[in-house]
Amino acid sequence: MRHRSLLLVGIILAVNAGRLIAGPWGGLPDAVGRLQNDPGDRSAQAVLAEAESSVLREATNGRLAAVAVLMETYSSLVMQLEDGDERVRNLERRTAAALAAWGDGQLDSDPEAAATAWTLAAGYDAASPAILQLRRLILPPVEPDDGQKWRSPLDGAELVYQPPERVRIGCSVNDRRCRENEIFFRWIDLPGFWIEATEVTNERYGQCVDDGFCGLPQGGHGFGDRNNEQLPVVGIGWRQARDYARWVGRRLPSEAEWERAARGKETRWRFPWGNARRADLANVWDDTVAIDRGTLPVGTYPETGWGLLDMPGNVWEWCGDRYQVGFKELPADGSPMRSGIGRVVRGGSWRRDIDLARVSARSWFDEEYRADDLGFRCAVSRSSEVSDARLLSVAERAFALKSTPGQELAGVQLSAEDRRYLERRAVTWLMLERRAVEAVLQAALLLRRDPTDSVALDILEWVEGELVDAALAGDVESVEVLRSRYLRAVSSSPRFERRLRETEARVGEALRECGESMAREGDRVRAAACFELGLRIVPGDITIRRRLESLEPEAGDTRTSPKDGRVMVWMPPGSYRMGATEGDRQAALDELPAGNRVVKGFWIDRSEVTNADYRRCVDAGDCTAPTRTEAFDDPNRASYPVLWVTWYQARDYAEWAGKRLPSEAEWERAARAGSETRFPWGDRWENHRGNALDASGYDRWGAEAPVNSFPANSWGVHDLIGNAAEWVEDVYHSILAGGPLDGSPWEQETGPSDERRRVVRGGSFIDPPSRQRVSRRSGRKPTDSHRSTGFRCAAD
Repeated sequence: MRHRSLLLVGIILAVNAGRLIAGPWGGLPDAVGRLQNDPGDRSAQAVLAEAESSVLREATNGRLAAVAVLMETYSSLVMQLEDGDERVRNLERRTAAALAAWGDGQLDSDPEAAATAWTLAAGYDAASPAILQLRRLILPPVEPDDGQKWRSPLDGAELVYQPPERVRIGCSVNDRRCRENEIFFRWIDLPGFWIEATEVTNERYGQCVDDGFCGLPQGGHGFGDRNNEQLPVVGIGWRQARDYARWVGRRLPSEAEWERAARGKETRWRFPWGNARRADLANVWDDTVAIDRGTLPVGTYPETGWGLLDMPGNVWEWCGDRYQVGFKELPADGSPMRSGIGRVVRGGSWRRDIDLARVSARSWFDEEYRADDLGFRCAVSRSSEVSDARLLSVAERAFALKSTPGQELAGVQLSAEDRRYLERRAVTWLMLERRAVEAVLQAALLLRRDPTDSVALDILEWVEGELVDAALAGDVESVEVLRSRYLRAVSSSPRFERRLRETEARVGEALRECGESMAREGDRVRAAACFELGLRIVPGDITIRRRLESLEPEAGDTRTSPKDGRVMVWMPPGSYRMGATEGDRQAALDELPAGNRVVKGFWIDRSEVTNADYRRCVDAGDCTAPTRTEAFDDPNRASYPVLWVTWYQARDYAEWAGKRLPSEAEWERAARAGSETRFPWGDRWENHRGNALDASGYDRWGAEAPVNSFPANSWGVHDLIGNAAEWVEDVYHSILAGGPLDGSPWEQETGPSDERRRVVRGGSFIDPPSRQRVSRRSGRKPTDSHRSTGFRCAAD
């Protein structure tokens, strides 16, 4: 309340001061007040007219940021009048006309400035001719020829027009290599559309990142290296691809559009070039070439169809559709399927063989999946189908006003009093809208002129409170950003040194409280983030340093998960040899080659998820019941591991519980518990240590046993060997070569077009001791469930 009172005092002072100011802006609040009492007040009318002239003068001179500031000030005040709406609309129309004319004059010398002026004009007046100028600039030709090419001025992409056609979506005629999800084809009447000639490159995606609209690719993969600018951008999730498409005014293609574009002029072929399996015409996997060949620059291979490049191979490409096994629900107009799982990908990649580069081949990934062989290209409907409203939303992103905070009024013809009023008003609204970062930059400008400026000092006090609140909430990113701006403001004068020390101490104390709170809740990651930032701000704080040092648990330490109430055990970070134990003659090929993995510390459930645990998720509506429920519904088996669940059901539970499935490397790290032998306890099977087939004399259950019925390993985890086999996160590969060395899940697929499977680990009550070895692994379709397979969760 005190901050709000201070703000109101600042506003009242500025308004009262306006009564003594000759300029239009400082006097505008008072003029509006007088017109509310007497609409015929001529002197007040003159103030409004002078303010309107000020706006039009800056529009004519092309000072776009100033126009936005002045127009916002005028509108917010004048709208209070009975005829305010009419006055504002009239000024907006006149301003739009001036901006459009200025933009027209800049087109040849500075197209971006012209487009920015047109965008501002169209925002003020939807009927402005500026919208036509934007349409010509941003959108492709209205009446294109078949296969016509057009280059976008926004990101430099070349787009190719695909004419309307009735096409068969799905397995090509006489294609004997089609998979189940391609066989039930469908005829679609597809309208004409434009699609990018190549996959989005690192160079083009970088423009969106620089503009602040797109996030960085995951894993880097050479992004930002000038030598890689023409490589397709990879490490991009579906939402990131969608964000880029929105930024540039396009969209992701539907899979019907993608397939139609890939088929080109001859719609019956298996590949864009014909029916032959020509691995030399696409960047695809070949077992005679090193796996790490990687992506190639876009356009490495010849054009196909109407002039497109790399539709087959190089990288998988995101589509707009959700995935279903068949095309029964595919809309007749070729628009994206809205129901299903994940998102469709098309085209194959450099990691997959030529059969997945067929035009009908399709797969899918979760929306958040990212990999070094997954990218995208964009599409757009014919220009006549894009509304003015959508066009303007694109223009507002592409040609947003760019100005240095506090410099919007640079060069504007204003009296000193008017300038002071507008600056104070702007900063007051920033505070009311809780835009702290921008407000503190404005405060810095005011303090450089006058270290005693009351409005600037009020801002500092408010920002200091925001810093403490963000620190208490554990929002370390906001603290870092806002603190850097705050330091810039107070460094303007040595008189603020004491204030800075006091503020730093308050923020450090808040971060200590945050860390202690997070630690009590078991969230060591966020606790560490709070303590680490606290030490950077107050490096001499011994209490924070000790709290940070006490966070790292030891192997076997436990915590209780807050959501599902299950006990979790800490697995320490370290390196170990994953895969077949040395000298193990029973090791299979998929346990080779063994090699070192460096795993970060993590938490893992002490036991397998039980029927009772899983039922809580089902009752909450976040999980579905197992495919067979006899044991699940038996109250006497509540403490038994839940079985008959698919990989997707296991993952749903993990998400509900705020956890995740362990990676395969983490699972084996936990199972070995520091050992290097075939079993966690040695090289010979011991019947009393695990629930396995033929464990005579010790297995009194006959099938699965209640969790924790057998001894824990040396790190305190039960039943990793035997009882129930367990789903883990990874996609199954037939060898271990090529997998991540950092313990993360191996989710990419390389090689022939076998159907994706997920890894199952640990053996079960139906497996003999030879299948209970810590390195044994198997794969199963993620949609399958089994009487011996359950899961447990992990967490960072």
